[in-house]
Amino acid sequence: MSLLESLTGRKKRDKFPITPSNKIDTLTQDTISKGETMGQITYHSGSGRSKKAEYRIGKLSVPASAITRVINGIGSKTGAALDRAFYQGLVKYENVLEALEAAKIQPADAVKVFQSLKPVKSVGTEGRVTKVKRTAEIFAKSIVKRFKGDDPSKLVEDFIAMANNDEFRKEVVEIIKSYKMNFNVSPTGHIKTSNRKANPNALKALAATRAKKK
Repeated sequence: MSLLESLTGRKKRDKFPITPSNKIDTLTQDTISKGETMGQITYHSGSGRSKKAEYRIGKLSVPASAITRVINGIGSKTGAALDRAFYQGLVKYENVLEALEAAKIQPADAVKVFQSLKPVKSVGTEGRVTKVKRTAEIFAKSIVKRFKGDDPSKLVEDFIAMANNDEFRKEVVEIIKSYKMNFNVSPTGHIKTSNRKANPNALKALAATRAKKK
């Protein structure tokens, strides 16, 4: 009795919708496209909630999310421990397990194929904008409006020199004090610069977004 039979309690069926293969092709991530095969396994990208990403073994399919859970559960396991974790993780997809056995694809090899076929999530060139970058952009706009010249480094040096000037710093502090005295502090903790009231709905949405990030 195979490990699959002991876990599922059922014998393997005699016929499967795929042709057995003793070889698993090796492809690099750059050569993999939607629907391209690696051995008997293919990966198909989803298009939203109605059609989620999936792997297919011949005409059979299994959600990509299920495979991800299985791989995460396997971790660094090898040998019989890997086989058992693989079969237990996919026990709900018995037909898929039997199809892999019919194609003579061992669990360890199947895991490698699944991992190789799944596209790597691309990260945008900008990514998440950091607080430093956002602040720098705000100051950069003010600097180019206040100082003349076409040398970025020189413009920044001029700004820093002005910011370090005692008279300038004292003036800025006094202006901020007047803002606080006249307009108080906003619900978000910033000193206000006008009497403009924030939109209550916008504040609630902001609070909800911050709560999710914690």
